[in-house]
Amino acid sequence: MAITHWLHFQSWKYTFSVNTMPNKTIFLDRDGTINEGPPYINRIDQLDILPESFKGLQLLGSLGFKLIIITNQSGIARHYLSEKDLKTIHNHLLLKFKKRKIKIHDIFFCPHHPDENCQCRKPKTLMIKKATLQHKIDLKSSYMIGDNECDIALGQKTGLKTILVLTGLGKKTRRNTSIKPHYIAKHLLDAAKWIKKTVSCPQDN
Repeated sequence: MAITHWLHFQSWKYTFSVNTMPNKTIFLDRDGTINEGPPYINRIDQLDILPESFKGLQLLGSLGFKLIIITNQSGIARHYLSEKDLKTIHNHLLLKFKKRKIKIHDIFFCPHHPDENCQCRKPKTLMIKKATLQHKIDLKSSYMIGDNECDIALGQKTGLKTILVLTGLGKKTRRNTSIKPHYIAKHLLDAAKWIKKTVSCPQDN
């Protein structure tokens, strides 16, 4: 299906793909994990995809994982960008991935300000729950990758294996928090290589 075919679903989710088969999934934070950039990116020219992201996502896709982005975007509530701006940015991101034969199956975002105390902003679990229901995800076989404490906390709350990447805020997160992810990776490609090893040689939990 063409990338431009988006379905707007409630106030915090765009999707263009529905899959009825149970599957394993990689949940991905966006900013600091897939791309660098200033806080509250509101233009496509600010979206700087990390070079390791392309190879990392290609590897994960080859392992049979669905790829779903889970991102807090409070810049909408702060009026730095609109949902239309975010849609434009995500279409640009998806086009870049399509050129590299990478399929992002879904993007979930929370537009709320932290003070709103919503149920979708990471580390709260609503986005994961919605994704799991819609895509029939096997959480025990799935992973959460991010650079922030909230990403790891979200993964732990939902029974996912967790990976902290040292891109973005990752080094600060490792230094300033007591979180214990399953693995600490240099970047997304390093995370993908570790996942490949765990899939090939699963460890007892």
